[in-house]
Amino acid sequence: MLKPIKTLLIEDDQSSADLISEFLRQNHCRASVCHVGSIKESVDCLKNETFDVILLDLTLPDSEGMNTLDSITRVNTVLPIVILTGLNDESLAVEMIKKGAQDYLVKGQFNSSLLMRVIQYAIERKIIEQALRISEQEWRKTFNAISDRIFIQDEDFRIVKMNKAFAQTMKLNPEDIFGKKCHEVLHGSDQPIPQCPCVKTRCDGISHCEEILDTETGQSFQVTTSPIIENSLYKGAVHIARDITSQKKTDEELKDIQAQLLQLEKMAVLGQMSAGITHEIKNPLSTILLSIDCIKTKMGGKDPIQIKELLNLLEESAQRINKVINELLSFVRTPNIKVQRVNLHRAIDTAISLLDNKARHKNVICEKYYSKEDIEINADKLLIEQVFYNLLSNAVDAMEPGGRIKLRTECPGMSGGEMVDVEISDTGCGMTDEEIVKIFEPFFTTKDYGKGTGLGLSIVKMVVEKHKGSINVVSQKGSGTSFTVSLPVSAG
Repeated sequence: MLKPIKTLLIEDDQSSADLISEFLRQNHCRASVCHVGSIKESVDCLKNETFDVILLDLTLPDSEGMNTLDSITRVNTVLPIVILTGLNDESLAVEMIKKGAQDYLVKGQFNSSLLMRVIQYAIERKIIEQALRISEQEWRKTFNAISDRIFIQDEDFRIVKMNKAFAQTMKLNPEDIFGKKCHEVLHGSDQPIPQCPCVKTRCDGISHCEEILDTETGQSFQVTTSPIIENSLYKGAVHIARDITSQKKTDEELKDIQAQLLQLEKMAVLGQMSAGITHEIKNPLSTILLSIDCIKTKMGGKDPIQIKELLNLLEESAQRINKVINELLSFVRTPNIKVQRVNLHRAIDTAISLLDNKARHKNVICEKYYSKEDIEINADKLLIEQVFYNLLSNAVDAMEPGGRIKLRTECPGMSGGEMVDVEISDTGCGMTDEEIVKIFEPFFTTKDYGKGTGLGLSIVKMVVEKHKGSINVVSQKGSGTSFTVSLPVSAG
């Protein structure tokens, strides 16, 4: 069954209107026509009724020519418009199409079949046009929602499209940028900049990525240019500038934490050395010092001056060695913990953010299952963040690309003295029972040679225990590993 077509016929000549109405009924038994003879009447109709198509005569009592079409398009942007004209003027038809009409017919030169065919095509084209317009709007909305600064240039470096972020960064209206060459807008130069990624992409037809510092704002950008290729020909490029200032700051913070972790590892190494130093050097040194004192006492005043001077020199050197050893032992003692109230979930989130790049590089997904309670602990904020960073970093290292980390916090109560459990599980390679027994021993590692010192988990255990907590591990070879850190909850 044919779909009903409701037509608004705007025609001041009654005989023409009757003929067109008859044409419509001949080809479409369910066609309905609303006939009006002026712009004013048509505006009222459009406000009160819905139609499928408009047939518009350009010469009306209250409007003529292009003004007639303009008057209708101001109140209607949805319905297809077919122009009815007594002039067989092709240039006029082209202008009408540009103004929004779908087609035109010359009076006296069409029959019922042609009229119906033109109407149906007009409706179909308008539907496609609306779909394209909506798609364009959605694309533009998405394009402008991207915070990266993006523009598209043609093969001659002229900017043909840009998103809102780029225009705002340049502090210019888009109209002031369109058509200008990128090196004019970005660098104020009338010639391309040789080291620019856009130039490189134009030369070799491949993507390029550079890190660029904006000396005026101090911001760092990662600039990527990708070619647009049509039929094997270079047609332009997409230029994307991503602000990585915060990322670089995070990387610097990560380097600081890694440096502090390295310092802790060095202290742990010295701690291991100090035990040997105490046994192998300090005890014999004590014997030397006692022997020197005994010799000096027994020889009394009869000793030659030269022997006394040598004994004094030995004593002085031994005392100096003793002082160095005592200072070394003092240096490697565990540093004092600066306790403060720390939000546990924020501390974990900080560690996750520091690992963001590393995890993203291996496509590792981190799932968080935090307890509903806002948990606070008494801890050294930096050290406890380092604990979680170390455990998460180990988890990422243990997994193949596409792995998954699950973070879970559980707290049975919120009163002081209760313990909160932080479970960090991965889908990595896991460990054998023999490896689990040794996992917290200094210098023991399951990583490949040169990829770990074997001190990280020893330091983690030391810090956790210093906070009156505990750490446990459950693992199975080939099935992943789960560490559980238990820490006392801060009293309310």
